[in-house]
Amino acid sequence: MNIKWKVLLPKLLLWLAIEWFLNGVGVDDLADCVEFVFERDLVVLYL
Repeated sequence: MNIKWKVLLPKLLLWLAIEWFLNGVGVDDLADCVEFVFERDLVVLYL
């Protein structure tokens, strides 16, 4: 298993920074709802 750290690490850090910011502003729940909607569509595509 070859992990592309140069791609994974910046994406992970960006995701953490966005989560931290949204949580501080108080709209993290809204972001979680949007993630749920998009994940639901992906699950339907896999079925």
